[in-house]
Amino acid sequence: MSVALAAVLAVGVAACSMVRPAVPTLMPTAQVPRTGMLQTSPTNGHNGVPATWTPTRPAEQVFVTAAPLVLATQYQRTPTPTMPTWTPSCTPTSSATPTRSATPTSTATPTPWPTIAPEEVWTLDRYPRPPADNGWGMHWFPTYQQEINTINRYVIELQRMHIRWLVLLNDGTDIGRNDYLVQRLANVGIMPVMRLYVHGVVSYDGNLAAAVHHYRSLGVHYFQLYNEPNLNAEAAGRVPNPDWYVTHWAEAAEIVVANGGLPGFGALSPGGEYEDLAYLRSALQSLKRRKQGHLLNQGWISIHNYAQYQPVDSTLGFMRFRLVDQIVLEELGRSLPILGTEGGHYGDLAEQYLHVRQQYQYLSQREPYLFCHSYWLLGNRAGGGWDSTFEYQALFRADGTVNPLVAGLFYRGP
Repeated sequence: MSVALAAVLAVGVAACSMVRPAVPTLMPTAQVPRTGMLQTSPTNGHNGVPATWTPTRPAEQVFVTAAPLVLATQYQRTPTPTMPTWTPSCTPTSSATPTRSATPTSTATPTPWPTIAPEEVWTLDRYPRPPADNGWGMHWFPTYQQEINTINRYVIELQRMHIRWLVLLNDGTDIGRNDYLVQRLANVGIMPVMRLYVHGVVSYDGNLAAAVHHYRSLGVHYFQLYNEPNLNAEAAGRVPNPDWYVTHWAEAAEIVVANGGLPGFGALSPGGEYEDLAYLRSALQSLKRRKQGHLLNQGWISIHNYAQYQPVDSTLGFMRFRLVDQIVLEELGRSLPILGTEGGHYGDLAEQYLHVRQQYQYLSQREPYLFCHSYWLLGNRAGGGWDSTFEYQALFRADGTVNPLVAGLFYRGP
């Protein structure tokens, strides 16, 4: 995002009802011409997005065990894959009126703090995982804060959808606005992955240690530092530079580790002005040259493995994690946990349904280093998001309609 555009967006945010502005910079906007991953809201059927959104009502608390899916070796484009129809859904959850309490209604039991010695290299089985881990992740709203009723409603949805990992945004080192959400997630056994969002690759402020310590005490282990630094739009006016990134990442990661957190590396946009795989290799090499590789002893890799209109088994799309792991092995001599923190497929609705279903069904046989895959985006305007660009990508829309993936895939579960 350019500086000028950021200034314009900041003005628009002021009119938002949220306490603090939403973050509209999470999708790889610079890649729109190539990937079609970010388009304007569908109004005329362009770019493969249906001109009309025909809604359906998801089943009320009906859980059906889905038959095992055999992953095809080659994705077949079909105009009519089997999927649910749409019906209006003004109240997609079946919960009672949510509580307005400022604290969770049940007692949370945060995951115990890991004992972190900087010189100790963690094996994959040492990293914390949620109960009944199935690898099913989801990206929350593109906002820093939501109303309590909204949190209650959609945490219930996450449970119905069998989600075990949730990526959420934190406004840099802010403390407090995500407390209720994190506590609710801890109560129901969902692992939060907190993106400490700042625009550009800049130093975090002096509150970073306090923020990590605070959210670690509430049950957050995984902290993602920076977002898509290989894009001009996310570099805050600077040319993407792996060495510049490592300088700032290492500074922040040291603080994260010292306060009990696990620092996330990468979160690169597929492709990008600086190609993501080349950027990753260069950044890891820079970290080694600086003799700061120990900061990844308990680190992890964040990826955005969007489908890119590729076959499901293509390493150019969903399975890009295989290429990432290969680079990590070559540079570090071991695998690191890879967390898919954004992903999905957009365009033709029928094709989307088939493609995303195959992605999530694959997770039952995923590689040991692939911890989760997260669909972008649970909701947008329904959670205070103001950027209409994201609305058609949301599973739950503010007009009450629900993407058929919810009932046809997520409610059914693994």
